Amino acid sequence: MSKQKKVKAMAVAMGVLFLLSGCQEKKEAQSAKESTSESQVSDESTVAPENEVLKPITEHSIDYKGVMIDKTDWQLILANKEFPVNEVAGLEIQNADNNQSMDQRIFPAYESMKQAAQADGIEFLLISGYRSVEAQQGIYDQSIATYLNQGYSEEEAKKLTLDYIAYPGTSEHQTGLALDIVTPQYNHDVGELDDRFDAYDGAVWLKENAHKYGFVMRYPTGKEDITGYAHEGWHYRYVGIDHATQIYEEGLTLEEYLKLVDDTVQNNKK
Repeated sequence: MSKQKKVKAMAVAMGVLFLLSGCQEKKEAQSAKESTSESQVSDESTVAPENEVLKPITEHSIDYKGVMIDKTDWQLILANKEFPVNEVAGLEIQNADNNQSMDQRIFPAYESMKQAAQADGIEFLLISGYRSVEAQQGIYDQSIATYLNQGYSEEEAKKLTLDYIAYPGTSEHQTGLALDIVTPQYNHDVGELDDRFDAYDGAVWLKENAHKYGFVMRYPTGKEDITGYAHEGWHYRYVGIDHATQIYEEGLTLEEYLKLVDDTVQNNKK
């Protein structure tokens, strides 16, 4: 696909998400209380930093630089194309800005981050938070319909959609722990989600500071083969301050971070 077509495809998918996520999530947020299964990780290997001693604690947890990484921790639940999320333990929805919502457990962290950004002259615009499977289905279907109307085949429409929009049941937004954040200025200037956001002060601030409040950029540049998604500078995921700091400082994805547990436990058995 040419670069021009790729940019156009991203704009279509992100435009659909921008338009539909708000109206659908408002309807879904009221009744969301669910419970979940243990989070899982992909089979891709992660190499620990040189000379780093990892200590297995259980079959699903390790001590990593004094931080307990436990795959059953609600903060570390993994949702991606390989591992769908069926239920989320302890999920209770908290209404937030702009008719959006999120897991009530992360709301204080989001508010603290927002206030810190405001103190630095940055205003947030929360454009997406918790999203039910039904809401995700609507966004997914509308994106495919948009591509079909532009003359793409069904196969092409699905592929283009899945580059930027998760298949229903596999979206991090279903966990209530993922937030799409831009700024009012960006929304005014561009009005859709694409890589142009990276040049705005809000994107720079989030990239440099979000980990201090427990959030990480979920889909960084250069990690597409691991996360399964193209870079999204607006998509932030709550994992807790200790985990976010480790992930940020070592340039890991959530998949790589959780894979440390599997690798360490397996190596300890040898």
